[in-house]
Parts: sequence; structure tokens; C-alpha cells
Amino acid sequence: MAQLDGKVAFITGAARGLGRSHARLLAEHGADIIALDLCAPIDSVEYGLPRVIRSDNGAPFASSQALAGLSNLSVWWIRLGIVPERITPASPWENGSHERMHRTLQQEATDPPQANKRSQQKSFGAFRNEFNNERPHEALDMKTPAAFYAPSPRSYPRRLPELEYPTTHLLRRVSDIGVVSWNGRRVFLTSVLAGQVVGLTQTSDTRWMVYFGPLL
Repeated sequence: MAQLDGKVAFITGAARGLGRSHARLLAEHGADIIALDLCAPIDSVEYGLPRVIRSDNGAPFASSQALAGLSNLSVWWIRLGIVPERITPASPWENGSHERMHRTLQQEATDPPQANKRSQQKSFGAFRNEFNNERPHEALDMKTPAAFYAPSPRSYPRRLPELEYPTTHLLRRVSDIGVVSWNGRRVFLTSVLAGQVVGLTQTSDTRWMVYFGPLL
């Protein structure tokens, strides 16, 4: 059974780039996708990449079965230079502002749902404009999000960059089944890291630490 059966995901900026890839991945896990984007082309607009994405500990953001809680999505984020930041398990209040925004979106833009996709997209567009540009927010000292927003200087790369490690790290590429070779032995890490490069550093005579980008 898919991990997100019965769940509905609202994806902003879903027509291209990061948003489109998120939508595809969530759909693969069984979620119903409501995609939000501008109807007009915005190829000339560069939103850029965040440095951190905060999420809960569930799929597809994390996996309790994998090393360091990694998932396919978080591996991709790390390759893009985005650090996954996870809230404490079973503590949605730690991401309260995001949860509240989703509730407001559902109440004001989907209840009741519009008659067709074009009308629903128009409803989403109106909500986004009001939420970002017109509605004051208590958390922002009664200012709008648009008053604080600035595009990220980190542009989306044409191809995933390789991770960089300190020169003191020994590098190993993870096999298709999640294994690295180490001192003549095959050590299983996680299949989520298949094809990725990890860094190993010695901390004592008998202890080595494994890094995937910034994650230990």
C-alpha cells in the first residue's frame, strides 16, 4: 500500500522545477495532488533555492527505516545544498505556522471545491495574492509576507552538483544495494543512498563516522 494513500498535498509552484518534482514524488507515494502555479509563463523569474526546509518526520520527507532518517526526497534536497530540518516526532506545533497556513488555504480556497480545474486554480490564485500581498499577519507585526520576501540568491542548478567533503574525509560511492566497501568488507548503509558519495572520517582507533553532505 502506498504510504500517502488518502492524503491530499497542496504543491505551490508545481509547474516546474522543485515544485514539479515534489508533486511527482508525492504522487508516487499515493497522495492526491492539488497543484498551484501561475498560468502565465514565469521563466524569467528566479525564486532560487532555500538553505533549509523544515518538515515533519513522515514520508516522503524522512524515513524511520533509513540511516539518519534519509528519504529519496531529502537526499535530493541535500544534493541541491538544502539542509532538511525536522521537527520533533509527533510535535506538529513545532511547525505551527505552516500547519495553520494549510488549514486557512483549505477553508478559503477549497471549501466548497470549485466546479472545474480552471476555476479551482483561479480560487488558489486569489487566495495566494490576498495571503501574501494584502492580509496582515500577527506573526509579522501586522505586515504582509510580501513586505519581507526577497528571492534567494541561490539559483536552481541545471544539474545536481556533487557534494563536497573536507580533504580529511575518505570518499566511498554507495552501491545500488546501499553497500560501501571498507577495509575489505562490505558495509550496508541504506539503499536510499544508492549511487551517492559519502565521506568517512576517523574519530578514534576503532570508530569512523559516515557523512552524507552535512548529515552524520
